[in-house]
Amino acid sequence: MIDDLKDLSDNLEDAESDIAKYDSDGVISFHHTSQKSKYQALYEDFEVLHSFTGKVGDIVDRRIDHPFYEEIDAFVETMRDATISKYTTKNR
Repeated sequence: MIDDLKDLSDNLEDAESDIAKYDSDGVISFHHTSQKSKYQALYEDFEVLHSFTGKVGDIVDRRIDHPFYEEIDAFVETMRDATISKYTTKNR
């Protein structure tokens, strides 16, 4: 994506140059400001973001999913092993 933006910027610079070269009467006004340095910084930020998001799945699994599975398994086992004959109530 960043390379495509750089290519687009190059094309716009070429268009600006060609317009300046061939527009002898100056009727066409076109000016392009290159943002290539910003594209590179954006790419580097994307790389950092990508490295963090690659770790999210593992963190969610360890911190949320695994403890939940353990607790739900313990609950299900308790419910499975429960017998109504072990419980009593007072008659009122």
